[in-house]
Amino acid sequence: MVISRENLVALLNMDLELEITRAIQCINHSVALTGFAYGDIARELKIYTHKKIDHAVTLADQIKYFGGFPDIKVGKVHTSTDNEEMLLFDFEDSEDAIRRYKIRIEQAEQLKEMELTRRLRMILRVEQQHAMYLKKQVCVGARINEGSTLTPMDASYFSQQWAGNAAKVPIRVKNRTTWNADQPLRRLQ
Repeated sequence: MVISRENLVALLNMDLELEITRAIQCINHSVALTGFAYGDIARELKIYTHKKIDHAVTLADQIKYFGGFPDIKVGKVHTSTDNEEMLLFDFEDSEDAIRRYKIRIEQAEQLKEMELTRRLRMILRVEQQHAMYLKKQVCVGARINEGSTLTPMDASYFSQQWAGNAAKVPIRVKNRTTWNADQPLRRLQ
């Protein structure tokens, strides 16, 4: 199925909302993490916050380029007083972003939008690096705290919200069939 530019803009706007929400969440988590063992992680989250804002700007630029209007919305920010739970929220959000950007790259490639594809790949790379870092930190934290109650959630709120919103985006399929009165119908290659 070929995605239309209008659908891509709607999906990029959903991604923009999640990037803005996650930037706010990272700010909160970077100052809410407590304890000496979490100092380096808090500093990493502050750096990552700037990357999330850069991602939001990149998405907004691309939305504008495609003739859309960047909707600046903020979703539900997940926070906790438990360090491990905060890191788990961040890890799940990164995993969700990785899944979404892989799909978005495929969609951009379908439309032959190579610059968008390149920019999305850069965002994906940052998300994958951050997820690997957080996974390591969550595992280390669980080992440090014997009897840790760390359990992965079935699905993050962001993933559920994104999937629900994405399901509402009407998909317009471009007709890839040509017709000539002198020839029978044939599919374009």
